[in-house]
Amino acid sequence: MFATGNIPYTGLQTIYGLVQCTKDTSFADCKQCLDTTRSRIPSTCATAHGCEIATGSCRVRFDTELFYGASVTALSPNSSPSPSPVPSSPPPSS
Repeated sequence: MFATGNIPYTGLQTIYGLVQCTKDTSFADCKQCLDTTRSRIPSTCATAHGCEIATGSCRVRFDTELFYGASVTALSPNSSPSPSPVPSSPPPSS
């Protein structure tokens, strides 16, 4: 299961996000994992333009650069794609 989305951040910048759980995770466990992972963003990703936090069951990723296909929004729980490759270096800071 996964979902993507974006929100305007400033007049010229958008934040893109992805949340994903493994296929063997129930909806309730997925939500709990994502809530816990999301709560770690302030301490883990404080000044980053992009960040990814992953556990064994879920991951949360955001960036100011589009890192997923623009037409991707969500899949049913029975079909989940391979995770997107993680960039080898952090995005440049402004």
